[in-house]
Amino acid sequence: MSIDRHIIRYTDFPFPSNRYLPGEDIPPSKHPSGDHMPKCRFNSISFGVQTWRDSDRYLYAIDLFNYGYYWETHEVLEATWREIGTKTPTGLFIQGFIQIAAALIKKTQNF
Repeated sequence: MSIDRHIIRYTDFPFPSNRYLPGEDIPPSKHPSGDHMPKCRFNSISFGVQTWRDSDRYLYAIDLFNYGYYWETHEVLEATWREIGTKTPTGLFIQGFIQIAAALIKKTQNF
């Protein structure tokens, strides 16, 4: 999948070197060249109803999702999901986002 330069980006963080597809690629944690995810220094603003626009971790996840990095979206959002509480209303929103990304991984794999 090529990068569509017409899709709005919400952060300047770099994209991963490739899109990981479970079962088709070597898991990033076991890859000889190391993890493909760039090391991003996110601000300390937590995701919330009033703060989502300022949470660069969340906005980076949006960028990843919009550009088809679905597994990577899950990886970035999981920390946010645990931080805000997995059973809170905002946690359930993030969980839904993670599940949509997981479903799109399966679609990409033609499941």
